[in-house]
Amino acid sequence: MPNKFTLPKDTARIIENEIIKKWHDSKKYVNPSLLFSRYMFDVRKKQKREHLNKVKENIETYFKNEKKEALIKKRKEIIEKLGKLTYRQKSLKFVLKSRMVIGLGASHPEETSILLHHIYGIPYLPGSAVKGVTRNFTILEFAIENREDVNNIKKFLEDSEELKRNEELKKKIENYKIEENIGKRITAKEAKQIFGTQKEEGKIIFLDAYPENLKIGIDVMTPHFPMYYSSNEPPADWQTPVPIPFLCVEEGSIFKIFLLSNDNNLLEKAALLVKKALEELGIGAKRMVGYGWGEVQIKRD
Repeated sequence: MPNKFTLPKDTARIIENEIIKKWHDSKKYVNPSLLFSRYMFDVRKKQKREHLNKVKENIETYFKNEKKEALIKKRKEIIEKLGKLTYRQKSLKFVLKSRMVIGLGASHPEETSILLHHIYGIPYLPGSAVKGVTRNFTILEFAIENREDVNNIKKFLEDSEELKRNEELKKKIENYKIEENIGKRITAKEAKQIFGTQKEEGKIIFLDAYPENLKIGIDVMTPHFPMYYSSNEPPADWQTPVPIPFLCVEEGSIFKIFLLSNDNNLLEKAALLVKKALEELGIGAKRMVGYGWGEVQIKRD
């Protein structure tokens, strides 16, 4: 008889039972990341919305009762320690004006996912995501304002060998600037210093952004041609639409973004870029249908 821990299905069942036991014993909550990612193994489709409601309640309760103060304390400690190393900080408040979902297409036992912190169990904005959307916005702004090919701007910010061989173009792009939509003159050379390259680290640290105020919702997407997506069959009117519920962060939630640097000039300019990027491009999945948009307030010194 095989050991009960040798079969993945049996292991999943044991983990699930332990999570549910802890849920009932505490009569409160468990880590939402565990509840969402592990308990989903045997949730039938008709039970999915009920399960998502449990996860939703759990995230909000866990954040309010357990993690909000702990996160604020931890973040303060990090900033203070870096402050002793001459790093200055700039804080931005990102207020959602629409729903948002990060990590919708990540690997998950069910059709859809959401990015939950593996320790804190709550939605957050990874620093890499904030940096990525800001860098993408900056590339587009340089290309539009200076009527330059987007790929040339990318090559410059990546410090590519191909562009290095074209010294004239490299020098030209280095002096490109954006300012009309930003409110302050920013050159391509400064942008390279902000984001860094493969050979040189950027001078701005983008910290993970955690919520100050958090509300979780459940939305639904309804593919009208499920067999086309799952079985490569042609789309046809006789296929039955299948509603897929998924978790999202509700409008009105607030995320606190922190940037750190020992170059105050670049710090000010990076904050302006982040503000414009999140307000004009948004962040996360489904942005073309209105998700991930908000207003950014920069805290003045």
